[in-house]
Amino acid sequence: MWPWVAGMEAARITAIAAREQSGVASVEEFADYRGIKLYDVDLQGAGAQLIYGPGGTHILLPNTLVEPAERSWAIAHELGHYEMKHAAPPTNELCAPRPRRPGGRVERDQEDEANEWAMMFTMKDADVARLCDRMPMTLDPVLQLARRCGVPPVAAAVRLMGVTVRFCAAVLSQDGVIQWASPSLRLLGFMDVSRFPEGKPIGAGALARRFVDTGRLRRDPDLVPASAWIDGVSDGTWIQEHSMPTCQPGTVLTMLWAPNEPDVPRELTLPPRLVPGVRDMYLSDEAGRIAYHRAMISPCPIAPSWLDVLLGVSLPAAG
Repeated sequence: MWPWVAGMEAARITAIAAREQSGVASVEEFADYRGIKLYDVDLQGAGAQLIYGPGGTHILLPNTLVEPAERSWAIAHELGHYEMKHAAPPTNELCAPRPRRPGGRVERDQEDEANEWAMMFTMKDADVARLCDRMPMTLDPVLQLARRCGVPPVAAAVRLMGVTVRFCAAVLSQDGVIQWASPSLRLLGFMDVSRFPEGKPIGAGALARRFVDTGRLRRDPDLVPASAWIDGVSDGTWIQEHSMPTCQPGTVLTMLWAPNEPDVPRELTLPPRLVPGVRDMYLSDEAGRIAYHRAMISPCPIAPSWLDVLLGVSLPAAG
């Protein structure tokens, strides 16, 4: 097993054990359980900071961080560093929720592990299981999980994408540019995450693009051109989009899902607890992903790929 994959699973196991052994309900209570003091200070350039010292362990929080869910997430992330016995991260490291990074990950990554610990501690499997396989997977289950567990919607979206069996992806954009994307395991079987390149401008027709252009965002989901979000799809493909602004200026959280998604039930051998580990191994095996996706491309030039079929491509009329 790759060290990165092993580190991520260790973070999940450690978070579950910490929650069960402490018996506490919040990250603030868990910090007190560990004897870690929380201080609100004038902290610049970081979401939070873990400090080890002769006077004990402290977590410094920006005094501008007043939104309860964002503050709890910052504490949870720093507790993840502490529980995983990481060295104190530099002050310029941000603790914003992000998906696990793909692309042949080999070595352990402290930020990934801290995020994973925070997600597992704040969002229990039982809570996630009630919401992770909704169909369609709009942002509604994301908001329900965020409210139930007291976390930012972005963190809830990443957590759900780690376990769902639906063909969907969460995307965070800022000022009309993709910051990251987190496809579900099943969608990863049809396309590589590189189809959502970081830094890609969102195309015309997307709801998130209209928000940048007009300052208004449609509340209901809508069918939009798949090419607005995904590189390399055929003309005439469509995807369902549900978007909402976050508390960060210019930032939009989006859920995308396949309009032709089959109603495939979850296999009993793949419960929510096991999916993140399977997904990590898949994301880490870059060579295996490349070979698999090459096999998914249709050998016929006029026939759609499996991804195009999933996204509802229209075949050219017979001449």
